[in-house]
Amino acid sequence: MSDRQVDRLVNYSDAVVAIAVTLIALPLVDEARSGGGTAEFFAHNQYALIAAATSFIAITVLWGAHHRVLDGAREVSVGLVYVNAAWLASVVFVPIATVLDVSTGGNDRLSLAVYVITVLVSVVALRGIDLILADQHPADQRPPNRVVRTAIPIGLVTAALVLVLVVPALYLFPLILLTLERPLLALAGRPHRSGGRVTPV
Repeated sequence: MSDRQVDRLVNYSDAVVAIAVTLIALPLVDEARSGGGTAEFFAHNQYALIAAATSFIAITVLWGAHHRVLDGAREVSVGLVYVNAAWLASVVFVPIATVLDVSTGGNDRLSLAVYVITVLVSVVALRGIDLILADQHPADQRPPNRVVRTAIPIGLVTAALVLVLVVPALYLFPLILLTLERPLLALAGRPHRSGGRVTPV
């Protein structure tokens, strides 16, 4: 029964993520149907396309992290359901944040901050899920440890938030930093030599 509950949680989450990704494209579909031709569509929607692509990448990275966190989960607790719901809410809000950003031209500090903070909430929720599942993952003592797994993604999103606030002309491009999460985690998990002995990070 527990395995079925985990499968249901993962499948439900995947369905919500799929809907969120679809919502990102809907405004562009409406624009394409408004007429004017292909050249005009691309000319008038350059930033909207960039924002949509960035949102797609961001949700894909978050979705992949969600699967990695839930990998090996054996049971679903009430706390897990609620924290997972918070994660899903943040993912669903990404398309809304995208529309707000595009509607302000992509260089408004407030709309950029709302977008990045939405991603930050999602990352924090994922770390919450990781903590809830701590006792279900005895192998978690291996590197990288939980502190590192928490610090790296939150640090990357925080860096992106600082960049968009200081230099709004960068638009949403600082969120590309999210793609560094897995390489940095892999690097943090490598053993290093200390005093002639190989020790984990």
